[in-house]
Amino acid sequence: MSLIPAGLDWQVEPGARAGLAYDGQVGPRAQDRAVKGSFSYEW
Repeated sequence: MSLIPAGLDWQVEPGARAGLAYDGQVGPRAQDRAVKGSFSYEW
């Protein structure tokens, strides 16, 4: 089985951040994948 995580975060502007992440598992008889997005703002 292989685990494949990856992610990126961007500073959109001061106090604002956006992110995108990918998680995957691949095996001989099964596959599982997920994509997640996030956004945070601080004031």
